[in-house]
Amino acid sequence: MELDDTIHDQVTALSEEGDLLSEDERFDEAIKKYQVALNLLPSPKQQWEACTWLYVAIGDAYFLEEDYPLAFNYFMDAFNCPDANDNPFIHLRAGQTAYRINNEEKAVDSLLRAYMLEGEDIFKNDDPIYFEFLQSKVNL
Repeated sequence: MELDDTIHDQVTALSEEGDLLSEDERFDEAIKKYQVALNLLPSPKQQWEACTWLYVAIGDAYFLEEDYPLAFNYFMDAFNCPDANDNPFIHLRAGQTAYRINNEEKAVDSLLRAYMLEGEDIFKNDDPIYFEFLQSKVNL
């Protein structure tokens, strides 16, 4: 199924506005744009691919804002949406947020999935603590 063109265009425009705000580290404003876009999706929201990237965008904004519990919830919600389980970035961020909220089992699981999907490269632009943590728990 595909979104109605009007809704798709509105969701895309709001997402792009949110991305620009996030790039400027205006995370609260970005989250509001993403939420408005999310609210435009017909129910059940989780059936739409747009829901995946909106949950991820919101989760990433919360992650960058260091609100790890909220970020974790959005990444977990994203896994109920299309194509999320095959996306190494979602697993990476889910693992990082799980690490930050001391959910060691989920952190290992998600970081390992990110590693299995993309290898060590997925970790290269982030704090090395996450890859070091994974190496301390799993024989890579």
